[in-house]
Amino acid sequence: MNKKLHTHTPGPWTIDSDSLVMGGQVVAHAAELITVSSGYEEGIANLRLIAAAPELLALLDRLVGTWDNYEDMGPDPLDPIIEAARKLAAKARGEG
Repeated sequence: MNKKLHTHTPGPWTIDSDSLVMGGQVVAHAAELITVSSGYEEGIANLRLIAAAPELLALLDRLVGTWDNYEDMGPDPLDPIIEAARKLAAKARGEG
């Protein structure tokens, strides 16, 4: 079965006071995340992490792409780390 993957809302995602803003619209508040965290401060920390997601994914893709250009130089101790980054980026895109 061929399943079409959806892409995420383009960044930047930002934090405005205690709200996550995506595409100019507030999509979540820290208070809404308290149910999955241990309190307001952790909710804010979760918002910061969520807001950084597009940039983290872009950096993972860039890291893996750059590494792939140099991969033919033989085994390297960073190979397992790069493979983990590749898998995480695929997971974030819904591919793994």
